[in-house]
Amino acid sequence: MNQALFDGELIYLAVPDPDRDAEVEARWTQDADYMHLLGSESAYPLTPGQIKQRYEESRKQGDREFWFTIHARADDRLIGFSKLIWIEWSQQSAALQLGIGDAADRGRGYGREALRLMLHYAFNELNLQRLAAMAPGDNVAAQRLLTQAAFSLDVRLRDAFNRGGRRYDRLHYGILQDEWRRGLPDVGGVARIDAPGADIPRLPALQSTRLFEGDKVRLGPITPEVVAPLFAAWSRQAEYRRLLDADPVRPWLTGVVKEDLVKDQLRDAQRRSLDEYWFMIYRLADDRPIGFVSVNGIQWMHGTGWVSIGIGEADCWGQGYGSDAMRVMQRYAFTELNLQRLTLSVFAYNARARRSYEKTGFAVEGIGRAALLREGRRWDEVFMGILRDEWQATAPGGGIT
Repeated sequence: MNQALFDGELIYLAVPDPDRDAEVEARWTQDADYMHLLGSESAYPLTPGQIKQRYEESRKQGDREFWFTIHARADDRLIGFSKLIWIEWSQQSAALQLGIGDAADRGRGYGREALRLMLHYAFNELNLQRLAAMAPGDNVAAQRLLTQAAFSLDVRLRDAFNRGGRRYDRLHYGILQDEWRRGLPDVGGVARIDAPGADIPRLPALQSTRLFEGDKVRLGPITPEVVAPLFAAWSRQAEYRRLLDADPVRPWLTGVVKEDLVKDQLRDAQRRSLDEYWFMIYRLADDRPIGFVSVNGIQWMHGTGWVSIGIGEADCWGQGYGSDAMRVMQRYAFTELNLQRLTLSVFAYNARARRSYEKTGFAVEGIGRAALLREGRRWDEVFMGILRDEWQATAPGGGIT
């Protein structure tokens, strides 16, 4: 009766503090390996603002969702999260999610102790009768942890995940309250997480990849506070705007840009499936934001999308940053989003961009004749595309690095 619900020897559980925790969780989302360990969602970096929106959405769920942050007792650091979601009170069931953010904190017993506390909370405090958990087939550590905690492997969905062109099973585990109580009866029903586990089928681990990083640049989230003044400044550069699209050049106000970006992110937070993914391009040498890249207009049924890219800082043109960002975007689109085709268009007067696209594997597929009128002269619009197989044939390591 007196057991501490939220305190272990190594960690303690707390309620998310948006002002303190959101920035740390947002940083974790930029680690593709971490995102892959969690489950089936495509890795996609989030801003602190988007994390705060998720906190708020969770809070609105009331007693249908319980979100905890995991903190190391030694130094009070935020090291992970744990959730009880999809709670069906009429069935006394829920699903459990747990993640340890930084690779250096994994394998140190934090996840094991957090799982022990979550099981105790679910079965002794909420009086649930069943918990479900999912583990990707390539996350052997999660499989071992769940099995040692007395979870049983209930369902194996064969080849349910596509990671970098390789397919993995999706493993669904479950545990009943009486099974948990039998796990270690001599300590008041608290499950013995360190008990010897059943054999777990080991699947080949996906090769680690710097999903968002190239040789010269990295891709990061669109943070309204950072991006809005840059987009506003770039909108006043006529040459950049005319290279970018066919719209009339007009300056944007920083406040309006920021408001639009916030609205877009709020909209995306409420959607179950996105049809566009936008990134800022940061120079690796000094982490300076120099442009953007996106895959948009995605048709999931056909596995196709359009690519847009722009380097707003004119002093960074012609130095290979755009080509490097495009290669990172291709890797993301083909190995993370599992698209089969990317398309883009370029104006005939933008010879530098066309050379860059050809260098990254795009092929000319058609010409929109006299599609654009610039200062009294008509220009063609060149349509280019690349297929996943074509990209794999030329990408280092067949696209898996």
